[in-house]
Amino acid sequence: MSNSKTPGKYQTMNATIRNALTIQLPETPHAQALADLIPARARALGCIDFEDYCDLIDREATAHLTGGTLVRVDRIRKMRRPRAYFDRKTGTHCLSVCLNPNRTMLAKVWAADWIDMQEIGANGLWQGADTFSGIYVSTTMPLKRQAQIEKLMVSRLILDLGPDEQAGFTDGDTLNLRRDNLFVTAADKRRSRLRSTRAVAQDAAARRTEMVTEGRTSDTPS
Repeated sequence: MSNSKTPGKYQTMNATIRNALTIQLPETPHAQALADLIPARARALGCIDFEDYCDLIDREATAHLTGGTLVRVDRIRKMRRPRAYFDRKTGTHCLSVCLNPNRTMLAKVWAADWIDMQEIGANGLWQGADTFSGIYVSTTMPLKRQAQIEKLMVSRLILDLGPDEQAGFTDGDTLNLRRDNLFVTAADKRRSRLRSTRAVAQDAAARRTEMVTEGRTSDTPS
């Protein structure tokens, strides 16, 4: 007896089973564009993309400089400008931020958090300090008073930590400053003299703005 019809029968059955077992994933919404993260005040100043925004931040970060110092710092900032990438796994715009002149040390951060730091005035270059427990990333303050700290930990700025708090890293990588890798823990009061990080950054930025408004620069007597 011929079984010529059997293969077709099983093909139909298998196709039906496959269709029944197929999981229909919901449509993934379009990711927010990197340019959409640019703050309104920067848009009002003509910034339409991320490069425009970086140009604006460079001008603001060096507004208190002049002469050779301005030329040197501006050149360094352009060489170490963050590079954007999109993390498909989390659907997040991220930045790769250079920590040294030859671009061999890089930190990762959410673009939204980096932009937030620029907006509060913490727009100095990032640096990596190699310690026994890892490479910790800090940003330089534009101006400082006597006995005031010169650098701020980036992880503390992102989490907006107070004096009794410090940042931890879920995967143990101190260069992974993406918000989903950070958590808050209690500071060790025996060796910690931490301050409210954002308050320090905002104070330094305010003094720089005052300096620029009064027409003073770091290359002229104050």
